[in-house]
Amino acid sequence: MILPFFALGLAIPAKRSGSALGVFLGVVGLVTYNKVSEFAERAGALGDLPVVPAQWLPFAVFAITSFWLFGLLAFRPDHPA
Repeated sequence: MILPFFALGLAIPAKRSGSALGVFLGVVGLVTYNKVSEFAERAGALGDLPVVPAQWLPFAVFAITSFWLFGLLAFRPDHPA
């Protein structure tokens, strides 16, 4: 449910920038989120971190970032509605 907001926030470039930067940042963001989530899962399974905060904190950061990127796109003054 969060990925479309993340994708839209990065897919539509600014006026004079290339769209390849958004695709690159999207791939880097997803890989980073995946690795952090895997680390949190392992740390929770070993008992190093509490399981619930270890899994929900990276998700919350990813969700907030996704909605922020979407908000930048949706309420950009130079973007025609």
